[in-house]
Amino acid sequence: MEEATKELVNLTLWLVIATFTAAIIVIFVSMFGEWLKTLFFKPNLELIYDHHWPDAIKIPLNWNKVKPLTENDGLHGTGVCYFFRFRVKNKGNRPAKNIEVLITKIEKQNVDKSFQTYKTFIPLNLGWSNTQSSIYMPAIYPDLEKYCDLGLILHPQQKELDETIRFAQSSECDETVLSNIVFSLSFAVKPNVIESFMLQPGTYKIEASAVASNSTICKKTFELTFIDQWFDEPTEMLSQGIGLKLL
Repeated sequence: MEEATKELVNLTLWLVIATFTAAIIVIFVSMFGEWLKTLFFKPNLELIYDHHWPDAIKIPLNWNKVKPLTENDGLHGTGVCYFFRFRVKNKGNRPAKNIEVLITKIEKQNVDKSFQTYKTFIPLNLGWSNTQSSIYMPAIYPDLEKYCDLGLILHPQQKELDETIRFAQSSECDETVLSNIVFSLSFAVKPNVIESFMLQPGTYKIEASAVASNSTICKKTFELTFIDQWFDEPTEMLSQGIGLKLL
């Protein structure tokens, strides 16, 4: 009888301990479950760029923005430019949500090869490729990537006809005389001061920062070098006219 009573007491004690432990686990998971998941399941953004098609391409532009070069240029009714974009890839194991990409720093190389902060720079969002200029990408799922626009170079005879350049040149805040070749950063919203997004020939370090609402910031620096000369052949333009790489 005493042995049976002891076994019953022990069983009851174990049941109480098990119930209490289960309750503690449920409370802990309900309070910290999402946080625990972020330790093992999280997005991991990465910026990728290759200096050839399809990241660097020569493309026609809509005639509503720029006028044709000549009647016989092969692109009558359109303009032409070299366009540069990079990929934002999610290398993690959880979808990245509400991703935005900003240019957070620009430095220009001096004659002595040192770099200094670009004088008219302000941090601004880049636009996503083939979207309606939204600064937020709703989601990038694991192992997938989305294109983000970095900038473009218009043909020298067309750049003054571009609407965004014409608007910027009308600003009283700026009296910049553009070179033949300029690199136009693809900000989602163009600032009024033309030098804030139109880079003159030279060498630059451009810091791009990608971040999602559920990820840490990914910062990468582009090194951009270009001269004041246009090449119609893409292989020549990308090898002699402009160099662009991730450091």
